[in-house]
Amino acid sequence: MHGDGDDFESPPRRSTPGFARDRGSASSLEPRRPLLGTPYVLEGAVGKGGMSQVYRGLHVELERPVAIKLLNPNLVDHPEALSRLRREARILARLGNPNVVHVYDLGISEDGLPYIAMQLLQGVDLRTYLTERGRLEFPETVHIAMQVANALQAVHEAGLVHRDLKPENVLLEQRPMGLHVTVLDFGIAHIREGTETKL
Repeated sequence: MHGDGDDFESPPRRSTPGFARDRGSASSLEPRRPLLGTPYVLEGAVGKGGMSQVYRGLHVELERPVAIKLLNPNLVDHPEALSRLRREARILARLGNPNVVHVYDLGISEDGLPYIAMQLLQGVDLRTYLTERGRLEFPETVHIAMQVANALQAVHEAGLVHRDLKPENVLLEQRPMGLHVTVLDFGIAHIREGTETKL
């Protein structure tokens, strides 16, 4: 959805709240700890929501940085919460859309913590970008909106409704091809009836 001719100002690179968005090193106050029975270690919390906590992590064997979403402990025994986590992860993992956060893995640790391992991104959310830049020029607005629309079309066709789309859940990264948009945080998404048969 973006081409070589796009030449927008790079967003400032920083860690922003709500999701794993920065590849920087983990805080020395939060040493690595293994996610028991999985190939991952956790390197520090980067966001918290009503249903989950998100950590910066690492797949040890592949040496691949990831974001790890852990279901909140009070929801571990909640069947509907577990079902929603699984269905969300399966839908997102099958999409492969460049404007939707990628899911790599889904499982439960040895100590009973359900998790999703997903793409770890760097950049800033749209709210921060707007605060830093002020009003955007029309071409840049269209450029961002088209990528958000591409993401929403893909998830809607797969049977998922985001239900929490806001500037904080739209991440901007400066890439060689231009400003790239990724839609994040499907934690309270609604799964439409018939999704399992469609996929």
